Amino acid sequence: MKLTRETQYIKEVSLKRELISSYRDFPLNLSVIRNFHTLTLHPNVTYIIGENGMGKSTLLEGIAIALGFNPEGGSLNLFFEL
Repeated sequence: MKLTRETQYIKEVSLKRELISSYRDFPLNLSVIRNFHTLTLHPNVTYIIGENGMGKSTLLEGIAIALGFNPEGGSLNLFFEL
């Protein structure tokens, strides 16, 4: 995942398709990922909506990981472990 960020706000999210060898396994097999190209975000607010199982949480977790955050939530220095 590639993030475009010139300020404290994320402006754009895109998928690095050249690094994906197969879309057979989760989460790459989700239709939201297979059909994903670029998501342009408004700097004030962006709503991510859709049916259950469409990949909303998976997308947000991917953004969190790309920015160095824990996918379960929290700050940059807070990581959950089992």
